[in-house]
Amino acid sequence: MKTSTTPSYEQDALDHLMDLYEQNYILVRRLLGDLRRLHIGDQFALNAHIHAKVTNRGAFTVEINFTDEQILDKHQQPVQLSLRVYLDARSACLLYTSPSPRDRQKSRMPSSA
Repeated sequence: MKTSTTPSYEQDALDHLMDLYEQNYILVRRLLGDLRRLHIGDQFALNAHIHAKVTNRGAFTVEINFTDEQILDKHQQPVQLSLRVYLDARSACLLYTSPSPRDRQKSRMPSSA
């Protein structure tokens, strides 16, 4: 019987990605405290220019939008990024940035989101 295995380089990349997601979770938790207590609409001023707002909440997830009012894009809109935090998996991943760091012209949604 033949079994399917993931090549070592693919597994290494996946392990690295999961480590990054876990590190993101730790950093967000350091910023906002106990993430399980967050509710839609909760807002936090992280400093004079950067604000966080909870935009969505599920049983096991929290979505948080971060806005930097000091840095403006070419349309004079504040730079934003959105994270999804997986409370049960203790990980957080980037959903989108506005503007995109790749083209600096528009918001973009990764194909995996």
